[in-house]
Amino acid sequence: MFEKGHEKYGGRKKGTPNKTALEVRRFIQSFIEDYFDGDKFVRDVEALEPRERIGFVSRLLRYVIAEKREVEAQISMGELTKSVNLFGNDDENDR
Repeated sequence: MFEKGHEKYGGRKKGTPNKTALEVRRFIQSFIEDYFDGDKFVRDVEALEPRERIGFVSRLLRYVIAEKREVEAQISMGELTKSVNLFGNDDENDR
């Protein structure tokens, strides 16, 4: 049975990388590099229907452009306190 504080027996030594995970990461990295370095990626995107292509690009943009989020702050200057809603939908003119 497992007892807290027991000595470690067998297995990898602390800090030793998992060889299988390393091999899988290298394979995936190589696959992705080959896919994007060649023209296969471009051909695949061009083969999409316009609606699918727009959806694809839209999903990719999430990784490039940060989503706008609502931020609320309270600013105090002496006796004056003002709540400010940044990037919120309070103002109809911003839509």
